[in-house]
Amino acid sequence: MDGWAIGSVVAAAASFVAGCASGLAYARRGAPPAPPPPEHEASTWAEIDYEDLAGGPAEEPAAQPARDGELIGICIDIANRLRDDNPALWERLNERLAKVGVDAVVPDGEPFDPEVYDAVDRQPTDDPARHLTVASTLFAGYSDRGTWVRRPEVIVYVNEDPAEETAK
Repeated sequence: MDGWAIGSVVAAAASFVAGCASGLAYARRGAPPAPPPPEHEASTWAEIDYEDLAGGPAEEPAAQPARDGELIGICIDIANRLRDDNPALWERLNERLAKVGVDAVVPDGEPFDPEVYDAVDRQPTDDPARHLTVASTLFAGYSDRGTWVRRPEVIVYVNEDPAEETAK
């Protein structure tokens, strides 16, 4: 792919991500209230409030969890693709998601907790202090206001002491 094509893909992804985050925030807040009816008739075209003539902005149905989940899932899928290829855009996406209550969780260096993280592989280490800590995060986790949407998938350091192996 040439530079122009990559730039176009990144720009399209950024626009899509911004739209997803905006739509998610709009859906969570619910539709805005309809504006009050005009107090008097407008005397010139410049004074006409066209939203009032159309009955105000079209009201959307109340936010549905399935729709929120779908938008969040789309944003997480895009984030998976961006994390290694375009870290700046990945950060921007996560900042937008955080504004609507969806937080990325990258627990690199933290103690491994099997109740919170999914271990998908292990990394040998000679350092006993690193034993059972998160070496790296393969896929970031996401929580929606404290509820897991996806748990982080991590690689865990394991201290395999050769002295223990020979004792067995």
